[in-house]
Amino acid sequence: MNVRSFKNMSPRTPEQNKVLRQDSQTRIIASALKLFAEHGYSATSIKMIAQEANLAQGLLYNYFSGKEELLRAIFAQSMTDVRESFALAEGDTASNSTVAGVIRAALTLVARKRDFWRLSYGSRMQPALLTVLGDDLFAWTQEIRNTLERYFRTSGAAQPEIEAAILFALIDGVAQHYVLDPEHYPLAEVTETIVARYSMGEPSIGLNLVLQRDLACCRVSTPSPCHPESNVMSTPTWLDRTLYPFADHWFDVPAGEMHYVDEGTGPAVVFVHGTPTWSFLYRRQISALRTRFRCIAADNIGFGLSAKPPGWSYTPVEHAANLAALLDHLQLERFTLVVHDLGGPLGLSYALDHPERIERLVIINTLLWGMHGEFAMPAAGRILTGPLGKWLYLQHNLSPRMLLPMLFADRSVLTPTIHHHYTAPFAIPSERHGLWGWVLALRDHVDWFDGLWSRRERLTDIPGRLVWGMKDSAFGPHYLRHWQRHFPQWPSYEIANCSHFVAEEAAPDLIDAIKGMSSICDEFRVQRGGL
Repeated sequence: MNVRSFKNMSPRTPEQNKVLRQDSQTRIIASALKLFAEHGYSATSIKMIAQEANLAQGLLYNYFSGKEELLRAIFAQSMTDVRESFALAEGDTASNSTVAGVIRAALTLVARKRDFWRLSYGSRMQPALLTVLGDDLFAWTQEIRNTLERYFRTSGAAQPEIEAAILFALIDGVAQHYVLDPEHYPLAEVTETIVARYSMGEPSIGLNLVLQRDLACCRVSTPSPCHPESNVMSTPTWLDRTLYPFADHWFDVPAGEMHYVDEGTGPAVVFVHGTPTWSFLYRRQISALRTRFRCIAADNIGFGLSAKPPGWSYTPVEHAANLAALLDHLQLERFTLVVHDLGGPLGLSYALDHPERIERLVIINTLLWGMHGEFAMPAAGRILTGPLGKWLYLQHNLSPRMLLPMLFADRSVLTPTIHHHYTAPFAIPSERHGLWGWVLALRDHVDWFDGLWSRRERLTDIPGRLVWGMKDSAFGPHYLRHWQRHFPQWPSYEIANCSHFVAEEAAPDLIDAIKGMSSICDEFRVQRGGL
């Protein structure tokens, strides 16, 4: 720079400085949000954020004191967007009502700021992030519901609180589906369809009519294979039978009808799922193995196609009793037991009671002991066992919507269609008590889990195999090592680039592991002296 050009430079005006500062803040927030979504809040450092924003780390501290302030700024921005939507709705003369205006304004804003909202949805349900935001997140959400409730109250709705909760969940759900697959999701058509249904008379009469229609379609008077006198559910509208091409079977337990599939002939293999999954998790294993095996997979009460009574206990003891009743009903002499997640203690409780009926065990990313000591629930997890967690689980479907995707090493495996098959069984809060029940079980039924572990010697003479996704952040490698220390006779099948849901991410590996159990069983019996 020469002297003349230096002399001609003018100092920035206060307005220019303000613009530059706002630009820097925006860049920092965008960088932080991107990294929080990709790496997680806990794993993201200020240094990483500064590098992503192309700023010196020291300069970043001129704008934000640390990650927590950045996080609050991100969610404050999202609330600014929401308030902007409300303001636009109130001034929307083209819409017949403020509610219609809210629907249009909110979903238009999500489309306009698609990248921000995609990353925001990807970040906001991380346990560590919930620990930081805590009451603030609840307050922000309550502000939205209160505003919606005011609109419904003004329009004369009979139940404005319920109407507000429904509309909030509806807009939130549509927005999340859109940002997951914006190229194919028909956002404009969905928006106008929702607006039309809310314009059919009373505020949510359109939605209520649709719900009544769908419920009517789900319930038919066809006899159950197990109980000819009962009425059972037919295929729900969200279930893709090309993905899940199995005949439905039903078994009555005190809590209601328990759904299961029973495919193929030959030696029996029983699959037990955990949370928030259902028998759909094992669909590829069942399809591949049913030519050689009889494959049985039930949906626990509160999950999948089974009954979801809101007033049931949902304790692990009751879940285990239901599974035992079904297995006794099927009169299986001996069978291979495949268990995953919290289906582990359910299935293995039966194995502990009836070791003589278990031919082989396939144990996938699970536990058989209480969560204390080395396996104590982290602080973020403990928060989810309280009122905030209950609200997130029941009102926002936290487990299948947000936690499930976080437990995939390769999230491309969880396509929008597959993900929908895990969220759809829990469409409304009254259907989500099974999900919340497992949270309470881990907190309140430690003695039951420890009681199972105290009887573990009853499993030592059963041939087994440990199959483990090694990138699992829920049941990580230290869980596997614990199993290995106590059951060294069981070989391990470690899958390096796989997280928690092995049946989804590494379907062929699990199929091979189950097929290979025959040779393992023979070798095991030789080693155990012909047992």
